[in-house]
Amino acid sequence: MFLAELASNTVEKEIEDLELKQSRRDESLLTSQDELEKDNIDLIQFIHHDNHLKQEKEAKEKKELQKKQEKEDQLKQLDAKIQTVKSEIEKNRD
Repeated sequence: MFLAELASNTVEKEIEDLELKQSRRDESLLTSQDELEKDNIDLIQFIHHDNHLKQEKEAKEKKELQKKQEKEDQLKQLDAKIQTVKSEIEKNRD
């Protein structure tokens, strides 16, 4: 009878240990799932922020390119005026 009770106690203890391990695994899985969801949200926020910064930089570059083109156009107009004035000076010298 003593051996049967000892065996029963041993089996019950092993069952408790297995249930405890299962409980810990379940908690770990839930924690991992929560962390994955949080990481996913962080990644999506990072992507949106990065896209926003990219759009801002593209808009800024476009404005700078437009300013550069306007300056080049002004320089071309000034060069054309200078050439016109030089050519008139040459005409008047002759």
